[in-house]
Amino acid sequence: MLKSAGSWRSRHGRASGEKTIEFSCRCGAVRGRVAGPGNANRVICYCDDCQAFAHHLGRTDLLDPQGGSDIVQLAPASFSLRQGHEHVAGVRLTPKGLYRWYASCCHTPLGNTVGPAIPFVGVPTYAFQTGDARLT
Repeated sequence: MLKSAGSWRSRHGRASGEKTIEFSCRCGAVRGRVAGPGNANRVICYCDDCQAFAHHLGRTDLLDPQGGSDIVQLAPASFSLRQGHEHVAGVRLTPKGLYRWYASCCHTPLGNTVGPAIPFVGVPTYAFQTGDARLT
């Protein structure tokens, strides 16, 4: 189940092509950027698979009190890794489930993809946070 949290632009004051946003894993070994997120959507996902992934990584701290994952859906072309490629790992929890990418160094979720037929990557908002800063 998904709950819309609004558009990325309306929640964060960024217009299409206006800015590059940096992201990283918790320990900083994996870093990347999103170029001009434009028409990205922000959702809270409450599906069993998202919750199972957080448990698989031992990162239930990233779920909200109701068990939701805060995700920004982006075009894959806007998402790029700049460092730490060797730490990027993937898992599929069920045969038809999402491809879930994470930093193996600190078990930080980096993104979810369905496959080439559905061109988007869902990036947990945690990746865009630095230090104690939290997106709201």
